[in-house]
Amino acid sequence: MPSEREEALKLEFEDLRRENERLRDARSEITRQLGPLPISAAIVAGLVSGFTVDGKAHLNPTLAHLALGVFAAMVVVSIISSLLAPYRKLRDRVERQRTAGTPADAKSPHDAETPTEWYERMIEVERQIRGQSKTYDHPMEIAVRLLTFPLGMFRRTENLQIACDREWTGLFVTKLLFVAVIALLILARTEATGSPTLTSCLPAHAHQRAMDRFAVVYQGRDPRGRAELVACSRTSGQRLSLGALETGSDGSRGKVIAVALAGPIVGYGGLSPVDQDGHGAPGEVIVVRDLRTGMVLHRVSVGAHSGPSVPRLALARLVVTSTGAAAWITEDSRPRDREVWAVDRSGTRRLARGAEIAPESLALAGHTVSWLRRGRAERYVLR
Repeated sequence: MPSEREEALKLEFEDLRRENERLRDARSEITRQLGPLPISAAIVAGLVSGFTVDGKAHLNPTLAHLALGVFAAMVVVSIISSLLAPYRKLRDRVERQRTAGTPADAKSPHDAETPTEWYERMIEVERQIRGQSKTYDHPMEIAVRLLTFPLGMFRRTENLQIACDREWTGLFVTKLLFVAVIALLILARTEATGSPTLTSCLPAHAHQRAMDRFAVVYQGRDPRGRAELVACSRTSGQRLSLGALETGSDGSRGKVIAVALAGPIVGYGGLSPVDQDGHGAPGEVIVVRDLRTGMVLHRVSVGAHSGPSVPRLALARLVVTSTGAAAWITEDSRPRDREVWAVDRSGTRRLARGAEIAPESLALAGHTVSWLRRGRAERYVLR
């Protein structure tokens, strides 16, 4: 029959085992939460970017890059917090230390001669594996713990309680970073309600050609008094000259026929006169530019016109997307013919041709351009 001391030691041992199993289960639960958080943040980032639609909103580059940096930090914290020593390694380390006589009075349970002695030594093993957790009662102590968290993650994990505390802190920091990523993405998605008013962008007596939530395009005068096309960002007030409308050496005037805006992208088309050296054929051009950088994304020659006053090829309609693609309808007056053209990442192509195309029917929904031919809609997806 087991002695009373043996029975008491058995109960104490089983209680320690149950408590250690609870700590192991808690660590498993924390680890399961660490993995999906970065994935969830990536999904949210994709949704925010995906619903940034043409002409309605754009992502602030600075805040978007900051959100990317915070996301990278969240991934690193999540990975480091998942790499702490598991229970099997902690137990293996303790058993090897006791077998080697560390500490000096420690003895391995495998050398026990009686059940009572075995329980006593196993209780010591379980207590050493469990360890002690430091309590943080003052808010300042908690703040210091969070600030010094990255340094603590690289220290050796001595027992289950320390490992659980560090993993919990890693989960808490990961959640804070997750919230920061979402907040930065929301702030980066600039809406029209946060934009300056139109009067801060449009000079007096200027002729407005196009406007959306991101920018306004107007016809003004450059310092030399020549007519020019100007785009102005409604979020920053920064102005970008799109080019003078009088560029010929003989004073001939280019004429902008169509202007289209889609967020930070502007597209415009019109007559291009002979340059000051007399080179080039007068004709129509389509230009697509990024207002954030001023870069010309596309410049397409539409065709030549027959005289200084009446173009043989007329630009009937123009649309652009926030990715820099454009589509337009041209109308040839002799003989009467209409064509639908597009330019995107894959190049310039003619989409349709025929007198039956309605010149004012060109429309854009997302990245799908459509037009009417004999009253029936035809479509093409811009890349």
